[in-house]
Amino acid sequence: MPLLDHKFVELAMSIPEEVRTKNGVLKYILKKTVRGVIPDQLIDRKKQGFGVPIHEWYYAKLGGYLLQEMKEFCDNTDFFDFKEILPFLPKRGWPLLNVALWWKQYIGAVTPVQRDLSATVPSATQPLNLRGIPIPVERGA
Repeated sequence: MPLLDHKFVELAMSIPEEVRTKNGVLKYILKKTVRGVIPDQLIDRKKQGFGVPIHEWYYAKLGGYLLQEMKEFCDNTDFFDFKEILPFLPKRGWPLLNVALWWKQYIGAVTPVQRDLSATVPSATQPLNLRGIPIPVERGA
């Protein structure tokens, strides 16, 4: 029987909170169940987050892809100037890439599009040119 089959998960979700937690220990029953199967160091360690190793990925295959996508994004939008964000890509490229890929999927086009919205959009709803807005930058991060 697999460790976490469908019935086990269904059963675990139906257990009342006061039974799942004992003496302040979260996931008490789960920990008791897997003790002896999973090493105790893993069961008893502190909670930890999941960091994305973007710096390491940047110097592998992701770096070329990131540069290509960010260049395309900058060429197609007024959000960022590619030359200005280039120094931030090795350490801060992951969130920027996510924005660029989201934009490409839901809003943008693959090739640059000249948009002259002034004739068709009322002036109260004109798009902002974001190039002139200063963006605070962390130094030494």
